Amino acid sequence: MKGNLVIISNIVFEPYLKKYLDKTVFRKVSSIPVNEIGANDEIVREAEAVVICLNFDVLFPDIQSEEKKDGSFYKKAIECSVCFSKAIYRQVRGVTKERIIWFGFEDYYLHGDAVYGTLLPFHGLIDTINQMIEKMLVDDVFIDMKRLIARVGTADA
Repeated sequence: MKGNLVIISNIVFEPYLKKYLDKTVFRKVSSIPVNEIGANDEIVREAEAVVICLNFDVLFPDIQSEEKKDGSFYKKAIECSVCFSKAIYRQVRGVTKERIIWFGFEDYYLHGDAVYGTLLPFHGLIDTINQMIEKMLVDDVFIDMKRLIARVGTADA
């Protein structure tokens, strides 16, 4: 392949990932913070592949306290997440027709000890959002990290 790869993210893992990808199949690996996509159109345009990996907890840092104040936050979180994801997708698609590899959200941010009655808070929230994002990506690749981690964890148990 030996082309360029662009990683669009709000997660700080790129220094490690970039180090290994630079030595493999890509000639150049560039990282763009999600809030700087428009300022880096030329980098996206030159890429052979675009990886998008977002952290839900960074997008919604006050999710635990917001839900306690307003029970409708679950619905708002879905709407905002999907709207934000669509905007990013349209912005990237407006610059390149190359393959997009989108890593779905995870819900590791939830505290396992936070239980309301018999239910965990936000049960199914990330699954619902990931399903909606996957439907949006018609000709691109969606990797459901939550399911992938669960399968690997179950296989190793």
